[in-house]
Amino acid sequence: MPEWVTVARTDDLPEGELLGASLDDDVQVLLANVAGEYRAVGDVCPHAGCLLSEGWIEGDAVECSCHGSMFDLQTGEVLQPPA
Repeated sequence: MPEWVTVARTDDLPEGELLGASLDDDVQVLLANVAGEYRAVGDVCPHAGCLLSEGWIEGDAVECSCHGSMFDLQTGEVLQPPA
């Protein structure tokens, strides 16, 4: 995979929104616009395999729509179980 991959334009991701993208069909990436700052972490929740891009932003975190797990949008770390 090249060092830099374009998956969206800034116009595609308004402030407070999430967007899922696939890289090489096997890597799912979540893009988030948090107060005008763009972030990217893995898109798949390790708890049940749900896409985090179907969740919502809560401050600096994303909440999984399946079971409520929370993930830090800066690091991707789990902030709240069940993940």
